[in-house]
Amino acid sequence: MKIFITMSAYNEEKSIPPLFDAIIDTFNNSNYSYQIVLIDDGSSDKTVEVVESYATKAQIKIITHIINKGLGEGIKTAIRQTLKIASDEDIMVCMDADNTHHPQYILPMIKKIEEGFDIVIASRFRKGSKQIGVSLLRKIISFGARIIFKIFLNLKNVRDYTCGFRAFRVKTVREAYEKFGEDIITRKGFACTDELLLNLLTVTKKVSEVPFILHYNKKGSISKLKLWTTVKATLAMLIAYKRK
Repeated sequence: MKIFITMSAYNEEKSIPPLFDAIIDTFNNSNYSYQIVLIDDGSSDKTVEVVESYATKAQIKIITHIINKGLGEGIKTAIRQTLKIASDEDIMVCMDADNTHHPQYILPMIKKIEEGFDIVIASRFRKGSKQIGVSLLRKIISFGARIIFKIFLNLKNVRDYTCGFRAFRVKTVREAYEKFGEDIITRKGFACTDELLLNLLTVTKKVSEVPFILHYNKKGSISKLKLWTTVKATLAMLIAYKRK
């Protein structure tokens, strides 16, 4: 079994060093084989050069978008690349490239998949979870999103539906991609992570969570999140999903 750690990066030259150092430290203390799959989404800074400097320390695949296409296209490119090189029993991890998701939580996520789950979410709403450096408004919106998703989906053992830090069994992603094709993600913005989850839920309901601490205070770049656009897009998706 191999772990594919995927992320889409746009101007993250400051975030990559602490993040990659933490990934390497985490997996050096484990028995898992891993590869980092980084999608450079049209960065205008030195993101690619910084990533390339780690090529002697870790197995890394870089795919570059000539222009910035948005998070949705970045994740979709990562999915296509992972499905090309991974076996069904491998694990695909999606995480942010801005150093707010610490890779130490990947190991308990892997354990959950080894226990039989197909999707594991790093949850901000479990005992031991925290959100550090997050504004009160964003905390309120995240909590509200949790309630709305619970009403629409009501998945057992799931409290955090919108965190993009997740681990998937590759077989599950492959089944969803075969079902939806390029429409597995159609959203360009941050609502794409919710769309991906909804589409994966059509092929499995084996979902679990691990608690994690979101370190927004360690973010090394400006936020690209368009908050209200994401909220509206997510509500529209949930309504459409419920009507199916």
